[in-house]
Amino acid sequence: MYFDQDTIRVQLRARQSSTTFAHTLGVVAAAELLAQRYGADSEQVRVAALLHDLARDLETSELLKKAGEYGILVDEIEAREPLILHARVGAAMARHQLGVEDAVVLQAIERHTTGAPGMSLVDSIIYVADYIEPGRDFPGVDEARRAAGQDLDRALLLAMNGTLDHLIRGNRIIHPRTVEARNALLQRLLALKDNRWSGQ
Repeated sequence: MYFDQDTIRVQLRARQSSTTFAHTLGVVAAAELLAQRYGADSEQVRVAALLHDLARDLETSELLKKAGEYGILVDEIEAREPLILHARVGAAMARHQLGVEDAVVLQAIERHTTGAPGMSLVDSIIYVADYIEPGRDFPGVDEARRAAGQDLDRALLLAMNGTLDHLIRGNRIIHPRTVEARNALLQRLLALKDNRWSGQ
């Protein structure tokens, strides 16, 4: 897979608000460091990071319209909170408008907002990078940044916990995929811990 990333940046600058574009560049920087740290494919990570918020600045009505155009089934929560759809719509736009065919990249874009059970390495890197990029400033982000340099799974759990806490404090609806993603991650981490204790 090869993409002219300078061309992608020019296109993003035209599509995104200055705030979203600055955030995107921050996610790219964080994701590249995580890719080096954890041995992920650097180009897959870079392209996924560049395109993760491709649809972030679309109006909610446009997100719903594009979901219909791309055959994305919208559930009740997404219909009520269409911004959640920006990840799935963004993945579809990357494929149909920009010609991205790499399933790893498309999945990471699609999963960066709600997460999903069985997160891949690239999925996890994009999710965590989105949470800890240098422009982020909120309680708990520094702990997640420190964890990201040592244990990606722990950083992922902290990011999910922080996201859930934010939604709960704001009395926002939580998508079941986020709960399922966290539960799957916890089950895997607990199984690894049990195996270590049993000497396996």
